[in-house]
Amino acid sequence: MKILLVFLLLPLVSVSQTTVHIDDDEVKYEDSVSVQGLTSAEIIQRAKRILPQIVENYKEAAGNSNASYLEFTGEITLNTPFTHIRKAHYTLKLDAANGLYNYEVDKVFVVEKRRGSTNQTRTSKEIIKSIEEGGEAMVEAEKLLNELDLRIQMVLTILKNRIQPALNAKR
Repeated sequence: MKILLVFLLLPLVSVSQTTVHIDDDEVKYEDSVSVQGLTSAEIIQRAKRILPQIVENYKEAAGNSNASYLEFTGEITLNTPFTHIRKAHYTLKLDAANGLYNYEVDKVFVVEKRRGSTNQTRTSKEIIKSIEEGGEAMVEAEKLLNELDLRIQMVLTILKNRIQPALNAKR
């Protein structure tokens, strides 16, 4: 009987789990990545060449003249039914030093538009709060956060893999 109960409750538990990175009730990613054999200027130079290829609506922030720092905004077009258009916007900051770079993804918000109506903007904090409401709002918020996590992780992984092509080619 206990085994049957576990199997019945397992789908409810697994639906409510999310892997998105949350800090201070907002979506945020921070980490350091080792890039052997590259100076800070080379890391930023390569990132500036790679990121416009993999980030939708890539826009560098004003004042990016520092050779070891890069800040930009980007978008992610999220999966929606035809009647909706949903885009996530975020800021990514890269701070490079010789042999490594630190990144931070923050200021995440989602703009949703039903075709033929006005835009609705929701911050990551508002999306996370809707999980507490339960019901349909919780399910939608978790789907949204999971897709956001997947797509942001994909950008970070592609950047990491492409930033040091000479080292990857030697293997």
